[in-house]
Amino acid sequence: MRVIGGNVGGLNLKGAVDKTVRPTTERVRSAIFNIIAPEQYVNGRTLDLFAGTGSLGIETLSRGASHCDFVERNSSQLKILRDNLAFTGFTGQSKAYRMDILKGLGSLKGPYDMVLMDPPYKMAEISEFLVQFSKYNNIFDERTLIVVGHSKRMPLRESYDTLHCVDSRSYGDNAIKLYECREG
Repeated sequence: MRVIGGNVGGLNLKGAVDKTVRPTTERVRSAIFNIIAPEQYVNGRTLDLFAGTGSLGIETLSRGASHCDFVERNSSQLKILRDNLAFTGFTGQSKAYRMDILKGLGSLKGPYDMVLMDPPYKMAEISEFLVQFSKYNNIFDERTLIVVGHSKRMPLRESYDTLHCVDSRSYGDNAIKLYECREG
């Protein structure tokens, strides 16, 4: 797995420690960054939830984000993520947290310009997670773009409280939805 674009484009990252971690494919990462305008993250703060290898957040840093916070629950995977940050030279522009995402969201210092999440497909209910996530208004505001990767076989709703879908794409079994915060 490699960084696709930006300052460290072409560098190979360490992969997942076990088969339960499913890194976001290069095809999907490329699609995300072809859809999203660079102004959404360049010189901005990003958050990579369910970070795994860190490939999504590292991609934002490589393309000009000023900072990225990474959240990963698995301690072995977090070590790989930190190795990837050191290898790409982004340790100083990032912070990697080991925590249960819903329990730790309240401690993060948002709002972020972009939130990226590609939860495990085995996660029982991504929609239920998004219902809970939508309550953490310290993480996002009306200018935050939230990118959610998911299996096409587990469709997501068009809205979760104040989060409303603004774009949706599919690539084989992989799908992405982009949400923005809007009242009503």
